[in-house]
Amino acid sequence: MHSQPPSILVVARQLTVILLRYTAPVAFAAAVLEGVESTLARGKTSRIVFRVPLFGEMMKSCIRRGDSIGTTVAVDGLIRFTQAYIRETRSNPDARSHTYDDGGTDPAWLGEHLRAAFVRAGSDVFAQGAPDEDTDTVASGLGTCARLLIEAGYELEATSLVDGLMQQASTIHQIAPSGWINLYAKPAEELARVEQLAEDRGMQDVAARALAAWILLMSLSQTRYGLQQHPGWQIGIELLGDARPFAAAENRMRSQEWSRRWTHQMPAGLQPLLATVAAAQAAHAAR
Repeated sequence: MHSQPPSILVVARQLTVILLRYTAPVAFAAAVLEGVESTLARGKTSRIVFRVPLFGEMMKSCIRRGDSIGTTVAVDGLIRFTQAYIRETRSNPDARSHTYDDGGTDPAWLGEHLRAAFVRAGSDVFAQGAPDEDTDTVASGLGTCARLLIEAGYELEATSLVDGLMQQASTIHQIAPSGWINLYAKPAEELARVEQLAEDRGMQDVAARALAAWILLMSLSQTRYGLQQHPGWQIGIELLGDARPFAAAENRMRSQEWSRRWTHQMPAGLQPLLATVAAAQAAHAAR
């Protein structure tokens, strides 16, 4: 006995659902990006600073409902927004700065907005148990934006994104209530890529910051999660640049700024980090 084929009406309804699923995220992204370049050219930052959080909320919403297509579109939207920002602020550098309603001014507003959007989405990725494809998409998007900003010479914005990658990879959601550990490995790889590019572009402070962040993640995999070695150790060693700013990275770890911001991430204190610095130096020299 053969079942009857679906009616034309049923097929039409299914096709409509499929088309909406694929086109709705694209239409939303296009609407958010519309007029970004012309608005930046006029220096009207107050009209567009909210658009980065819109993409962030889109990412979170798509992650929560398991929409990998929408997640990818949102990440691509943030990358395209970053590209538009770079193009327009080269001719109008004043648009890199924004003054908020409380009177505070951020001289590189996009960096902090991107960091917040990607970090919050990255936290949701693990809280919702999203597939690895989505977790990697979010981390790769943040790394791509960081590299675009480094290539453009935008050190202040790039610095915020280095911190964002470290925050992504240190989310507490990597430890499930059952005690099972699902390590967020992709941000560490992105940090190594960022470090290499920052070296190449002469951004030594960004390179040292990225290297210090990478070392922290390598060490945390052992001291917090009990792993013998971070799964991204070898690829990180291969990706790190030739200048090897290990001394600068170590100095950053010993600084008050680092201690205030990241001490809570170092359950065993500074010594394991210094041991990881030594191990990374030896492995990098031997590659």
